[in-house]
Amino acid sequence: ALGWIGDVSLMVNHPMAFPLGILAFLINHIFYSTIFYRLAGRLKLNTTAGLLIAVYVAVFCIILWPSLGYLKIPVVVYSLVIGSMFWFALGIPAMANHRGKYIIAAGAALFVLSDSV
Repeated sequence: ALGWIGDVSLMVNHPMAFPLGILAFLINHIFYSTIFYRLAGRLKLNTTAGLLIAVYVAVFCIILWPSLGYLKIPVVVYSLVIGSMFWFALGIPAMANHRGKYIIAAGAALFVLSDSV
């Protein structure tokens, strides 16, 4: 439902539509992050991957910063959350018995890629 709200909000021509879309997607990614973190666990997270994702998020935000206007803080928060979600999803393939582990990691990567365009 949150993804749908986010998608519809991006189609509406209203000043509050984009921030509402970001909020809906943000909440959705917080849910994903929580699930992925519980599946991966702290011991399965790759520190190097986390640092690379953090650098990507930082560079992405620095590039966008001058054009964000009033959306600076929401975009930075959203970027941090989706970056965390991706990092947690990458921890899932380390679990040998989890079904769909590579699909989850690939899906998270596609989220990051599509939100970066």
